[in-house]
Amino acid sequence: PFQLLKECISGLFDDIDIVCYLRRQDEYLRSAYAQGLRSGRTAESFDDYLQSATDGNRRWLYEYDASLAHWAESFGAEHLIVRPFEREQLHTDGLVADFAQTCALDTRRLKTRVREKNVSPGKRVMAGLAYAQTLLPDISGTGSEAAWLSTMCSNMSDALAARWTDEPFTGFGPGQARQFNELFAQGNRVVARDYLGREDGRLFLSSTYREQEAQPAIILSKKDRRDVERRVARIMKMLAKIKG
Repeated sequence: PFQLLKECISGLFDDIDIVCYLRRQDEYLRSAYAQGLRSGRTAESFDDYLQSATDGNRRWLYEYDASLAHWAESFGAEHLIVRPFEREQLHTDGLVADFAQTCALDTRRLKTRVREKNVSPGKRVMAGLAYAQTLLPDISGTGSEAAWLSTMCSNMSDALAARWTDEPFTGFGPGQARQFNELFAQGNRVVARDYLGREDGRLFLSSTYREQEAQPAIILSKKDRRDVERRVARIMKMLAKIKG
């Protein structure tokens, strides 16, 4: 597919560079899981999701050296620009400004100077979304119904986040985030040396891991469950009207 992509766009551009943003693996997994639950695309527990990324069918997503090798094979390593997605290494004005600077665009002409803010669901909201998935139909595929349901789930997540007090969702238990990253340490060193010219092999600078102390899972109160049930009922009513 990489070679096919190159063939499709080579006729449109004289020179093609690929900008690749790489997030530290534990942060990427936490974000991907939160987004999957937020959009209704996964109903798995965090532990099951982590297991799939550790030794299951999602592991390839976190093997950055192998992924970049595919791009390099088709476009040439000299045309890959690797940017670690990490606050310490990004433009001070955020991702959009960093991308513009990387592409030699004038960041002074950006319409907004406001730093991007991406608020992830907290622990209570995540528990509410997990409960909602037990009440909603399966959301899979790319059809219009699945896309609409996914949008409604995201809207519900935002509404709950605005309504409920919450604590940050960490997902990883004691030592788990560090252990997960160690699975990809060698590959990260290859990326740092081959694409960033870092002889020390250090791709990410932060050594801080967000992990939670072992504690019971959040149990929603009856009030919270009723709140979720009312929102799901409204979604299902709207869906019935759409389907006619």
